[in-house]
Amino acid sequence: MDPTALSETAEYLDSGEREAIALARALRAKLLIIDDRAGRREALRSDLPITGTLGVLLAAADLGLV
Repeated sequence: MDPTALSETAEYLDSGEREAIALARALRAKLLIIDDRAGRREALRSDLPITGTLGVLLAAADLGLV
């Protein structure tokens, strides 16, 4: 990952959220699973599609996996 990618993410986020968003940008991820409210706002500002843990569980239930 480009070292500048992390610095382009909001510094007020925890390191985990910053790294997840930077990696999702670098990989052009189709979906980012993130629950932190501030992290979700930053991801949306970066036009990253997001879901949370509940969204993952609901999708799994729709598929009959849980």
